[in-house]
Amino acid sequence: MPNGYQAACLANASAYVKGDIRSVAVGSVLASRTLIGETRFPIGMAYDEDTLFWARLMSKASLAMVSQPVMVYEVSPVRSDDRFALNPVRRFLDWRRELRTLTDCNIPLSALKAREGLVALKIARVHYARGDLGTAVRFLAVAAAAPKRRSEAWRCLRYRFKLAARRRLSAPPIKLQGAL
Repeated sequence: MPNGYQAACLANASAYVKGDIRSVAVGSVLASRTLIGETRFPIGMAYDEDTLFWARLMSKASLAMVSQPVMVYEVSPVRSDDRFALNPVRRFLDWRRELRTLTDCNIPLSALKAREGLVALKIARVHYARGDLGTAVRFLAVAAAAPKRRSEAWRCLRYRFKLAARRRLSAPPIKLQGAL
């Protein structure tokens, strides 16, 4: 259910990008052709393409919400995680390049950087869970550098500790030489 949306277009778009308000399920919005205009769904993105599309539209129009659900949107966690596992660096850079185009909608760069942190944290989580600790560490560094709420800061800290512990436990034992 929608929650936290306001009458102010840019405030909605910014809060949406930062993850401060609930995301829009792709088929649950009605928009006029006039509003959509030349805006197109970025089909070449590996993930988060819906956020890019809806943020662009939200920056131009006020929203009217209904209190009753119009659809149920179920996400496959495995499929979702798989999108973050394949070519993570290239896909993240492609996505970030597209995300940064939202500055032409006057969405603040701080909101876009916060989104980068959220997505980087998701990628770090997937790679940590799959045992790719090197990639997890690199994406966690991106997430840690981004502006964030306390909950994301806490998640970054937790993953930093988990990664350090897992790396330490999986390191090969050190052989000490005897003194002669």
